[in-house]
Amino acid sequence: MDYGASPQSLCTTSARHKSIRRCSRSLPRVRGFGARVPEFTPGRRRCRYSPDVRPNPSGGPDRATDWPASTVHPVVRVWAAWTWRLLIVAAGIALVGWLALRFDAVVIPVALALLASAFLSPLVGRLHRIGMPRAIAVVLTLLAGLAVLGAIVTFVVEQFVAGFPRLVADAEQTVSDLQDRLRSGRLPFTEDQVHSAGDTLVHQLQEHQSQITSGALSTATALGDVLAGVALTVFVTIFFLYGGAQVWHYVTKIVPEAHREKARAAGVAGFASLTGWMRGTTAVAAIDALAFVPLVGAFVAGGLAVIVALVSNGPLAAAIVLVAIVAIVQLEGHVLQPLLLGRAVQLHPLAVVLSITTGIVVHGIIGGLLAVPLVSLLNASIASLRAEEARDPDEPADAGDAPAAADDAPAAADEPEG
Repeated sequence: MDYGASPQSLCTTSARHKSIRRCSRSLPRVRGFGARVPEFTPGRRRCRYSPDVRPNPSGGPDRATDWPASTVHPVVRVWAAWTWRLLIVAAGIALVGWLALRFDAVVIPVALALLASAFLSPLVGRLHRIGMPRAIAVVLTLLAGLAVLGAIVTFVVEQFVAGFPRLVADAEQTVSDLQDRLRSGRLPFTEDQVHSAGDTLVHQLQEHQSQITSGALSTATALGDVLAGVALTVFVTIFFLYGGAQVWHYVTKIVPEAHREKARAAGVAGFASLTGWMRGTTAVAAIDALAFVPLVGAFVAGGLAVIVALVSNGPLAAAIVLVAIVAIVQLEGHVLQPLLLGRAVQLHPLAVVLSITTGIVVHGIIGGLLAVPLVSLLNASIASLRAEEARDPDEPADAGDAPAAADDAPAAADEPEG
């Protein structure tokens, strides 16, 4: 400090220092060379940033002067911001998928229970609206569903057991005919090669007998796991049918309060889409068996039918069955599904095929079965969230929304009292 300065200049300097300190306290602390520091301008009440032009002791370039922010193209900055956000989202999805695979013994029964509740909830609602207590309606509906499922499984098993001996006899006859054709010289194979191939097949079966036995034991273990999963599925389905609204209301409490109602509305829209998918797919499955796996189920059933026809009646019958299966697939994909599903599930066929393929790769047949319902639920939920964001909160509901509100009224009446 200059002790020879006048009192007026000392007062001015002191006021300037106080203003700089006050300005510095109101601004964030930024460290490092090239940072922007607060600067006080006389005659102004506000502070502004100015680049720190102190030399870098390491001799390196100064970021504020040598590398200005304008050298990074705005498109690059936008893509960089999108990239790290997408990486975080992808990491979250991967974590959720890993947890689902890790705890598949719980996730799969819950998912199947959600499908079952979407299929049975309309019947529960109707019984409840005519005056039946909801608990009794849930029990009767569940028993009826189990009875129908048991009847279908029993019919399929009986048909398989009754036709299996004939299928084995036809297979043996087909093998015998093939050997006769090979011996007759119609194909370029000698009799020794035919017997050698048969002996090799028998030898391979004998060598892998222990593996076949262990596979049977593992199948028995898997059957126990399946029964446990079925019991858990039935148990969860009961709670979903009786108090599904309360369960979803409790789950959405983890969402921030400002977005909680949107999340609940998205869940309701997703479940409605899932219900429509179950209704339409069940109607299609009544005409085309195994249609619960769209597009792929008919091909699987058709492949088995072609093999049986080939073994039983020869190549001509197999070709006829193959043509019939192709016609059924076209009928299912272009007529039945668009007509019966309608607007309940607005999914492109490519999205259906890709989701089924991904589900089968991730978790086999169960994954393929659950893939399309999951994508349908997510699609409807995301569409609901986007509609809520696009809607003006001060704008009244359109007249077209009145039927939807009327349709929701019975569903609200079906909810059990808290």
